[in-house]
Amino acid sequence: MRAHSTTLRAAGAVLLGLTLVAGLGACGQPAAPRAAGPTTIHVEIQPTIAPLDPTALDTDGPNPSAAVEDDHLFDASDALSDAKCEPQGDSWSFSGQLTNKNAAPETYTVGVTLLKTADMSEETTKEITVTVQPGQSAPVEAKDFHTAPAKGLTCLTGVTVKGQ
Repeated sequence: MRAHSTTLRAAGAVLLGLTLVAGLGACGQPAAPRAAGPTTIHVEIQPTIAPLDPTALDTDGPNPSAAVEDDHLFDASDALSDAKCEPQGDSWSFSGQLTNKNAAPETYTVGVTLLKTADMSEETTKEITVTVQPGQSAPVEAKDFHTAPAKGLTCLTGVTVKGQ
């Protein structure tokens, strides 16, 4: 009986040791996540680009009006209508109509760029300059400005006018 009692004690000691090890090991485990409400993220408001205010420019130089007139190109895309940029076979052409709604003659520059659709890199750019009298319209065109297959290219146009 003595052997049986010793075996029971040994088994009890092993069981007690395992229980202690398991209990102590559980103390270092992270707790299960608690159900929480929605998380709020704070983001600083970004400044926006304000319209050009010529009176706010530094015009302390020898010719203050030149700082406003000569240093800024203005978007004039609303002056272009009926724009068509397309290939005939492998020859690309551009055409459109420029209208000057201002009280003075304007010289417009129309930029026509062919971009590769695979990576939007530039294939070619053509610039056309046209002067239009006040209240008048004038055609703008670049016939056969580039030779390339139509597949894989897209056309992008833009219009600028130098401020007066």
